[in-house]
Formats: sequence, C-alpha cells, structure tokens
Amino acid sequence: MRLVSKIHPQLIVDTAALHNVDYCERNPDEAWKVNVQGTINVAEASKSAHARFFFISTDFVFDGCSETPYVENDSPNPIQQYGRTKLEAERAIMKLCTDATILRTAVLYGEGPKARFLNWVLSSLRQGKKVPAYSDQTNCPTLVDDLARAIFTLHSTDKTGLYHAVGRSCVNRYEFARAIARIFHFPEDLVIPVLSESAPQLAKRPKNCCLSTERLERDIKLQFMTVEEGLRHLSSGV
Repeated sequence: MRLVSKIHPQLIVDTAALHNVDYCERNPDEAWKVNVQGTINVAEASKSAHARFFFISTDFVFDGCSETPYVENDSPNPIQQYGRTKLEAERAIMKLCTDATILRTAVLYGEGPKARFLNWVLSSLRQGKKVPAYSDQTNCPTLVDDLARAIFTLHSTDKTGLYHAVGRSCVNRYEFARAIARIFHFPEDLVIPVLSESAPQLAKRPKNCCLSTERLERDIKLQFMTVEEGLRHLSSGV
C-alpha cells in the first residue's frame, strides 16, 4: 500500500508467488499466505490506486484429464496445493477487481535464471549428461517475451477478464527437451523418455494440461510462438 500510494502506478503486473509445486505441497499454509493472501494484498493496493491489475496464473488450476485443450469456461479442478492456491487467488481477484485481467500460462522459458527447465536441460547437455524427461506430462511451453507482449497489448485495449496465454505447441517434456537439444545443436539421443511413475514427484501434476488461446488471439490479434519458433528466437541471440 505504501509503495503504490507513493508511485501511483497505472499498471500493476503481479508475478509474485511460490512457484515451486513440491514446496507448496510441503508447506501448504505458507503457500496459501503468499499465493492467496499476498495476491489479495496487491489487488487491494491496485484497486486503491485505480491501476490496471494483471495477475499471472497457471494451467495447474486444471486436473489434466481433458482430451482437448482447456478453454477459459472449463471448470477448474486443481490436484495439488499450488493449483488450489492460484485458483483461489483468481477467484479473490474477480471479486475485488471487476476490471482485472488474469492470464493463465505454463512452463515459461526465455533468457535468464528463472527458465528452470530450459536451463536445466541446456546445462546437462553441455556436460554431456543424459536428460531424463517425462513423456506423459503435456502442456504448452510459453516464451516469456510473448507473455510480456500480450500484457502490454491488452493494457493498450479495454479488454479484461480471464485469458489463456500459452505457446502454440502442445508437447510433453520429452518432446520439449528434444527440441531444445536439436535447436541448440546438442545430440538429441541424450534426452531419455521416462514416465512420471518411475520418478515420483511429491505433488501431483496434471497429465494433459494444454490450453486453448483462441479467445486471446481473437481479442488482441496476437499469436504466441510455437516451441520451435521460440527456441530459434532464443538460440539466434546466444
């Protein structure tokens, strides 16, 4: 509240959260305080300043049981604490800020240390290590540049509400890792397909969590990149 009252922002983009899914499962109370109550605090500050409020949510609000990409009107059903906290934050925002914009995204990658999956794959490949990657967890990797472009494009319009904002490729982690190897010129056979049951994660992950971006593309005339396009965009700058 102090910061917002001092700088009088026109736009607030809330990317803050406990993003580590297993950590949230081990620490459900902390996850709730940060991901739900913390979000409410920022939303209330945004409302007091009459600022546009953008909240970054997740595909993990769904259970991953759909055979087709999820649309915005599909009923959420999170299967782990992280997804539950993000869904509750979405609902709180909708009550507090009628003109807020919520963007559900997935597997953000780009330049910088927070592109965890991309950086882990590249680090392993550079060392000649095998890269075990799940072949049974599917979603839509998203170039962070595209997400930023969507935020500022939406901000320049009067469009608000809930949007799915993800890359145009619906792939599993094994396919994504092989694409990384291929485009960054490493041997693809270093990437090994594994099933999630063979290396269990503490928190459940949705198996098929691809999202449809049809509404976003229609409203702002902007297409996100495919995995191939996004990775080539990154590799050209390396």
